[in-house]
Amino acid sequence: MSDSTETKESSPEQALPRDTTPTWEMELLLSGAMVFGLLQAPAYLNQLTDPMFARLGSNFAPVARMLFMYFAAAVYALLATFVLHLLIRGAWIAAVGVRSMFPQGPDFTKLRGGQISRRVTVEAPPIGVAIDRLDNLATTCFALGAITAMGALMSALILVPVIASDLIAETWFGLRNSNWPFITIGVMLVPLGFAAAVDSLAGRRLPATHALARLTARIYRFYRTWFSPSVMTVLMNTLTTRLGFMRVMGIYMLALLALVAVVLAQMSSRIGNGVLGDYALLPIPRSGLVVQAYHYADQRGAQHAARLDPYIASMQPEGPWLRVYLPFDAGREGAQLVSDCPQLPAIDAASDTPDAAAIDAALGERLGCLAKIHDLRVDGQVPARVDYNVYVDADTGVRGVLAMLDVSTLASGRHVVGVHWHGTKRDVEKRRKRLNYNIPFWR
Repeated sequence: MSDSTETKESSPEQALPRDTTPTWEMELLLSGAMVFGLLQAPAYLNQLTDPMFARLGSNFAPVARMLFMYFAAAVYALLATFVLHLLIRGAWIAAVGVRSMFPQGPDFTKLRGGQISRRVTVEAPPIGVAIDRLDNLATTCFALGAITAMGALMSALILVPVIASDLIAETWFGLRNSNWPFITIGVMLVPLGFAAAVDSLAGRRLPATHALARLTARIYRFYRTWFSPSVMTVLMNTLTTRLGFMRVMGIYMLALLALVAVVLAQMSSRIGNGVLGDYALLPIPRSGLVVQAYHYADQRGAQHAARLDPYIASMQPEGPWLRVYLPFDAGREGAQLVSDCPQLPAIDAASDTPDAAAIDAALGERLGCLAKIHDLRVDGQVPARVDYNVYVDADTGVRGVLAMLDVSTLASGRHVVGVHWHGTKRDVEKRRKRLNYNIPFWR
């Protein structure tokens, strides 16, 4: 027994490589656990944020989507990192196991193929070198993945004051689609540009005690503190100085851009009609000949929660009344109510002693104004009887108008309910057209 023990202890091929990264076990454990956990994260994120986007409307939903884009990119960065790391570590474990089985490596005398092919094959590095490279690659992948995820989160943090300035400019000053975000970015970068200029032009000549040198150092410390965590700085500095600045930064920027592109494509596929394939000869306009699942309540899924398009109960509604749901977009209908119906009475719904009659009257005026904006038609004709109500979606909390249309006199067959938006006064002034909706149904 002692002889066998001595043999095993003295056989280097039976042990892990001497220079193996000491954290390999922790890396494997963390990667395995996080992969299974993060695989469910994108679905939960969409389930959490889609109703919020719908409630925010067209004014603030784009802002929230920009922040969500970077948070989702961080999640995808971690998921991709852990999956790739597991694959590399799996190859590393396989290489270590193969070397323990065949410590002499390949038997090149039994190689098949032509002379040139065998000569090229022999040039491959020894299995010990391959093991070291896989070990280093796994750890480098782990570090770059962490840096990319933190970079996405830092981008979201930088975006907050930019978005805030845009919201303030629009809400307080009415400056929609202004240059405020670019102005904010410029203001944020001015101190950093000043510090870089001083450092480049006079950094070598200024002593550390000089006032300008101290100011420049404070600016650098401020940006490093707020926009670059210490661990990210240490990791990035180590990798860029050891592996090459251009190589590491190139991989980092490509990874970040690729993740943002993936998130944008995923968001676009959830709210748009884009599909893979060539459908140039069969486009999808807003026509009464096109059936879209999100236009029918019994076909709307979780992926449609953020859509504010009108929809009806079913393609084959039952009974004499057709239910038409018109979600309220605070950015679109809200602005139109203020523009086209400026004399609407206020509603004190939070009062301890509400006046029910006054509230109903005020709501009725709002619904009447929205009815003019929506301009509902059935087969191009104004319905004889329409009953407007306020509704709240049970899944998303989105409020809107429920229009009950009397369709008892319609003949059997195919019909189209249309929403023909009346443009706001601003739309008319800017000569902007509003897209209409045409939803087919059958009796």
